[in-house]
Amino acid sequence: MERTLRVKRLYSLGDYRNIEFEDFLVAIPDQLLFDEGFTSEAYYLQLVNVELAYRRYINLAAKYPHGMAVEEAIKGLEMERENTLKSLKAIINGTTEA
Repeated sequence: MERTLRVKRLYSLGDYRNIEFEDFLVAIPDQLLFDEGFTSEAYYLQLVNVELAYRRYINLAAKYPHGMAVEEAIKGLEMERENTLKSLKAIINGTTEA
């Protein structure tokens, strides 16, 4: 039987706005799932991943604040998306380290 570890965190952005992040580790064999050292480290890794995602979101939101001209924000976000897609493609193709 294989199991899943999951961490879910809701962050308040103020003014009744929230953002939610989740991290999943799937298909964990029982021998690892019942190893306290493994599960403790795995949960910690998930917490770090969620916190990192939140901090990256805050950084991204600061680069493109709501008061910024819409066209400028769209152009910047499209560039962010394009760079991220290029990075993912390179990782998938094995042309760069993950």
